[in-house]
Amino acid sequence: MGFLDRDYRKNRCYIYSFLNNDYVVLHTIPEEVQESISNTINEDIPLGRSKGTLAYTGTNSVPFSLDIEVNDDMEPDLEGYVNKLKALAYPVYNSVRAESHRVFVHLGERIQYIALVTSIEVRWKKPVDKDGNYRRASISISFKDASSYLPTGEWSR
Repeated sequence: MGFLDRDYRKNRCYIYSFLNNDYVVLHTIPEEVQESISNTINEDIPLGRSKGTLAYTGTNSVPFSLDIEVNDDMEPDLEGYVNKLKALAYPVYNSVRAESHRVFVHLGERIQYIALVTSIEVRWKKPVDKDGNYRRASISISFKDASSYLPTGEWSR
């Protein structure tokens, strides 16, 4: 079953892994999504000129991050859910090389990225259950834009 065969529209916020052909539903809409775009500008002052010139040399890929809070009412297997998200930060090893998880991040209809997970931070929070397991987790996920690195035909919309 391919990515586009799934009924993904019922889940407005999710992260889909191209490598695993599986997705993780974000049970809550992130409070905020942070994007950062930066340009590289070089200044050149040639000999004999009183003023220099500025030249645009490129735009860095767009890093972005999101924060979600999940509890065991949303996800009964909270530890398994967090581990599934954390697994997206690790490469998958095959006989030739280690492959990073390219993911499709879908946050509603307006915010959609093809990206690599660069970091995941988990903060376990009280309350705890009768066995001493935390019942809430605050999760921060950082991404790097990877849309220009996808092989042709791997994903199409």
